[in-house]
Amino acid sequence: MRQRCSRYLIRFWRAAEGIASIEFVLTFPILILFLTAAIDFGRLYADYHAISKSVRDATRYLTRVDGTATGLNIDCTSETIQIGGPPGQILAENARRLAMTGRFDGDPATDWLLGSWTANSLTQAATGIVVSVECMDNPIGTVTFGGFYEGDTMIPSIVLEATVPFHFSLAQIFQIGPDITFTITHKMAHFGT
Repeated sequence: MRQRCSRYLIRFWRAAEGIASIEFVLTFPILILFLTAAIDFGRLYADYHAISKSVRDATRYLTRVDGTATGLNIDCTSETIQIGGPPGQILAENARRLAMTGRFDGDPATDWLLGSWTANSLTQAATGIVVSVECMDNPIGTVTFGGFYEGDTMIPSIVLEATVPFHFSLAQIFQIGPDITFTITHKMAHFGT
């Protein structure tokens, strides 16, 4: 009996018919993990690029509008920006809509660039988009800034900062891993009057 058992064990140990199947079963989850990670990082890069472009476009839009006609008041002494009145609210909503959807007429609840970054209203709290101003010194007499701020001591710059959530698909499927939030900031000198 003992000899028979040892013969079966030796034959089982030397058998090679199912080795490939066992190796495949052991390595397949690791291959799927690598494939999913590559897809997720590709999505992260593509989403970051799309949102970065749309934030840059929204900042460019805010820097080119006439502040006196639209309710955009920039104060370089206290580095504050006030977007007031109905024209100013439309201006802020247009900038947030442009950042979130890539279009002025886009609806952030349905026409989003990134599925995890949606909003039912276009307020700062709902969208995660903050508009602020930074003022830079203007070296009077040595450099003129395109003629717009010649003789002024400060040059206002519009800063648009968007906080955008991102969800990894592997983390959603298996309920593991963190979701991340990236912040995109773009700054451009205000050319409006």
